[in-house]
Amino acid sequence: MGKEIREIMSHDPKIRRILNNDILYHMGVGSKVGSNFNVGRNVMIGKGVKIGKNVFINDFSIVENNVIIEDDVEIDHFVIIKESSFIGEGSYVGDYTKIPEHSIVGKNVRIGSFIRLGKRCIVGDNCVLKSKCIIGPDAIVGDNTTIGPYAILLHETHEKESISSEIGKNCYLGTGAIIGPGKIVCDNVVIGGNSFVSKNIEEPGVYVGNPTRKLEKIINQ
Repeated sequence: MGKEIREIMSHDPKIRRILNNDILYHMGVGSKVGSNFNVGRNVMIGKGVKIGKNVFINDFSIVENNVIIEDDVEIDHFVIIKESSFIGEGSYVGDYTKIPEHSIVGKNVRIGSFIRLGKRCIVGDNCVLKSKCIIGPDAIVGDNTTIGPYAILLHETHEKESISSEIGKNCYLGTGAIIGPGKIVCDNVVIGGNSFVSKNIEEPGVYVGNPTRKLEKIINQ
């Protein structure tokens, strides 16, 4: 049997209540979904949302106004995607993660569970953000970069100016690594677990320690 999708009466004219094979979800006016859209229970979708083909949004997740979700995306349980954010094709967002307003998540990104992202952050294509890492507001994570569990990209505000971290392409941050506010890490860098980056890293290589030093310099001492 094919799917039965029908709209049922709502007390609020700005909200559509849709019954999809006995699963009820709510969708704001002006929102559009592509073919093969699957949705869990008690999902809320705001106004002006655009959802592509083959998208699955799991139970108790919320998609706020004017979000764009491209094709082949999976949103797991209890996820919140704040307004005007973008989720690229083929990406996955894990349980209990919040994507803040005006954030951009690239294509084929894997975002784990219980992750904290700051407002307006940018995550490049093919990145992996492992569970319980923290990415501060306005941070940039380059393509093909992996952020390990419990790693932190720090942020601070000075005289109303946002001071954010930036990680280049093809980087790896080990478990518990910390990037100081406003610090820039160039492409092709590995940061060891529990290391602290207190100044910009401008040369590719492996860096460890607190504060970080390039591994080959430590070996050659």
